[in-house]
Amino acid sequence: RFEADTGKPLVAAAPQRSVAERFEAHGVITFPTESEAIRALGQFLAHAERAQRARIEDAPRPERRAAPAGVRMLDEASSLRVLAERGVPVVPHRVCKSGAEAREALDAVCAHVPPGAPGHGDARVVVKGCSAHVAHKSELGIVRIGLDSAERVEAAYRDIVETAARARAALDGVIVAQMVRGLRELMVGAHVDPTFGPVLVVGDGGKYVEVMPDVATVLAPFTPARIERALRRLRIAPLLDGVRGDPPMDVAAFCRAAAAVGALVTDRSTGVTAVDVNPVIVGARGEGCVAVDAAVWREIAL
Repeated sequence: RFEADTGKPLVAAAPQRSVAERFEAHGVITFPTESEAIRALGQFLAHAERAQRARIEDAPRPERRAAPAGVRMLDEASSLRVLAERGVPVVPHRVCKSGAEAREALDAVCAHVPPGAPGHGDARVVVKGCSAHVAHKSELGIVRIGLDSAERVEAAYRDIVETAARARAALDGVIVAQMVRGLRELMVGAHVDPTFGPVLVVGDGGKYVEVMPDVATVLAPFTPARIERALRRLRIAPLLDGVRGDPPMDVAAFCRAAAAVGALVTDRSTGVTAVDVNPVIVGARGEGCVAVDAAVWREIAL
């Protein structure tokens, strides 16, 4: 009678089967314990609140994308270029085809970091193989970090080319990228799910993201506000505002970058089906963030 009169959802807790059957006969959902009933109501309310937020937010909902004819992974340089074109800040870098180009790249990439940005003032670089056939470069041994002289950079170039050749991994070149510092490594990923459409994932980043995941999923529409709410559900959420003397992170900058990634997979004209950006180096509030490594998957015609 209460449910009929008020229109409010009602669940019951009845450990005795005979009592539960009386409620179920009137269409009342019944659980064995009170804690299970309360959790069910909590899930119902959380879903209702999420649906309400989605209805009142202004971002357009994506169209459902047809199944692609084929998909290929772009190399890192091409992936970073796609992100930069959508407004995602990316690490200063150059793709080199020779040891001499790698030597010249050292000063060039370190001169393009604006004051106050993560990595400003660091004259060291990372040298790594660039290939559309290698998703995890460190596992193949084609990454060298913290190099601070032209001689070391050129030697790293030669070493990476030789290591890739021994592993029979085709390279599209060698990337020399500025060494970026910040407060925290976060990650953002996106893909087109056959059921839900575009889906965004944000969370703690770095090389341990797969073995110690701390991530949250965001459904479209992808707005910075929704992405920040997802971040604050993470276990690392207290770190975002600074602890033990650390300054607060530039959460706003990261959320804008993540929203741009979400827009990339939402836009059907791009042909992008998935994006993995890890890590995104996040600086202190006002310093912004920088995508350091990325992989983009795009539809191709077969």
